Amino acid sequence: RELYPGVAVTTQTVRNYPGGTLAAHLLGYTGAVSADDEKANSSLHDADVIGRTGLEEQYDSLLRGTDGTQTVQLDPAGNVSATGRTVAPTPGDTLVTSIDANVQALAETALTDQIAASRKAGKPATSGAVVVMDPNTGRIIAAASYPTYNPELFVGGISVADYQKLTAPSANDPLVGRAIAGQYAPGSTFKLIS
Repeated sequence: RELYPGVAVTTQTVRNYPGGTLAAHLLGYTGAVSADDEKANSSLHDADVIGRTGLEEQYDSLLRGTDGTQTVQLDPAGNVSATGRTVAPTPGDTLVTSIDANVQALAETALTDQIAASRKAGKPATSGAVVVMDPNTGRIIAAASYPTYNPELFVGGISVADYQKLTAPSANDPLVGRAIAGQYAPGSTFKLIS
């Protein structure tokens, strides 16, 4: 510190998506707080990161935890001369889902392969969804959507070029999780009910 006055090292937690596009629509992504977010929730600060879609958005208030604070006194040179009250941060909760990563990967691969095979056969396949449920409990084991995206693009803020690629008409709306947000006619599966 003596060699570089005014320079401090701090630790910052950053989201990591080791599976890349795996379960992107289910997990969602995070983003910076906007002025509207701060108006809606007074506990948010402009430096916060909140869930924007998927489980990140749904369980944001539980996953985020609360920030800690420390009051310090500075001398005229800007150095810390005394410390005051300190409030420890509270870590966020852990979320455990019923998604099986292996089945999720298999569903996404099968969906991508089927879209490619349909296109090769001359069919206009642009998107699709797969949901795998446990028939005994109804729990969701996998929910795949095609096309997909990599939530890693949103870490630290997405670039304008990357966002334009995701929202271009030729991209077929990869940000829409068709397994969850898609609207479809009931189809033949409804015959069991009727």
